Amino acid sequence: VTYNRISWLHYVCKWRTTYMKCQFFFYFICCILCLIFIPVTDASLHEFSNFLKNLEEQREIMALSVTETLIKPLEKFRKEQLGAVKEEKKRFDKETEKNYSSLEKHLNMSAK
Repeated sequence: VTYNRISWLHYVCKWRTTYMKCQFFFYFICCILCLIFIPVTDASLHEFSNFLKNLEEQREIMALSVTETLIKPLEKFRKEQLGAVKEEKKRFDKETEKNYSSLEKHLNMSAK
């Protein structure tokens, strides 16, 4: 008799789950002896989805914060400071080449 009730309970659960597929219901809270179903809306899924949304928003805020506080200053430093150093190095290399060519010219030596 208990097996038939459980089997019937399983059948009804499948039918109701199919019938109400757009909503989140759990049918694990039920009275098997009376065969009364108490559908319980799972608020924890809603709470968990809110938590995930909040987590994603905080991650985006953190990513923007990292961009503003770390990435942009580094790019500015690279463009302004390192760019100036590269230009200075180019000028230094040109002057060095001029000096070596003048040494080679006056001393008849190779530039090595």
